[in-house]
Amino acid sequence: MNAGARRALGGALLAAGLVLAALGGYAALNPVEPPYRYEVAGPAAPPDDPDVADALTRANLSLREARLVDHATGRTLAELRFAEADDGPVMLDWRPKVDEPFLLAAAPLREVAQLAAALRRHVPADALVLAWWDTSRQLALLAGTQTRFDRHVIGAPLALPAQWVPARSAIEHVESAFWLRGNGGNAAEASPPFGAWVDAMLASPADGAARLRALAGKREAYAVVHVRDALLLGAMAPQRLGVALREQPDGGNLHGAISGARDWMRAQRYAAYSAYAPEPGRVRVLALTDEASAGTLIAGLLPFHDPIRKPEPVPGMTLVHQVGGFWVYRIEDGGSL
Repeated sequence: MNAGARRALGGALLAAGLVLAALGGYAALNPVEPPYRYEVAGPAAPPDDPDVADALTRANLSLREARLVDHATGRTLAELRFAEADDGPVMLDWRPKVDEPFLLAAAPLREVAQLAAALRRHVPADALVLAWWDTSRQLALLAGTQTRFDRHVIGAPLALPAQWVPARSAIEHVESAFWLRGNGGNAAEASPPFGAWVDAMLASPADGAARLRALAGKREAYAVVHVRDALLLGAMAPQRLGVALREQPDGGNLHGAISGARDWMRAQRYAAYSAYAPEPGRVRVLALTDEASAGTLIAGLLPFHDPIRKPEPVPGMTLVHQVGGFWVYRIEDGGSL
């Protein structure tokens, strides 16, 4: 199978993973009506995790709880915790009750809290942080960082069950009404356009780093990436980044989990793989399906294991911190488009 075919297959596999979330038994949906609604339950219980509790205390925030409820059955499809900001709620914790990825693919809250603490300690208050838009909003709230992408972006991407696809416009209306209510429910793309971040991540390492420097201007700036960003990028641009997805349990045998991921990658003749734990007891393995995908900036910034090529530093990017699935780079001066 050639690289183009593997990339198409990887895009199809990822699309299947995002679209065919197991919600078996659903009746056909009216494409006009949204299939679910948000219900806000009220204040959330204090978090058990000390890192999360400390982050919320330092930011003087409290969590609220909500859930996604299926219109037809009343079934709870997901539970979430969020904090209020001036421009609307900020998602902090997403817990689907169905197979994942479902609607969103959030980074673990504990890792976000640990990252926020590290940024407070080590990143100057006037420095700019470039990250996926939801991570940017979380870090602005928890760490007070200055971020480029600070608005909730609807549909970038949404992981929909196949039977929900005809209702996408109604779903985006529900999402806008809930997440953008501080902005009157009006969807507005982050400024500058979030697509500039996507284009940088999908460019070659040297070109992508220069694009990030251009986004940052003359300010001291840092890029924050998470392994799940590759999953989202593959869903947004499957022709530019071939990503295949595999979920597997974590039985406490790290060597066995790594060996299984490596064997899967080799059997499918994929180019590289990485993994992260969306929650305790589960491992999500991502594979880049061809060499072109492995030659992107996002692949160079994340720990994708390639049996052929040794990892090389990305020019213009200096690794300064790593926690969980997050990797933090200082964007050096000198990049130009």
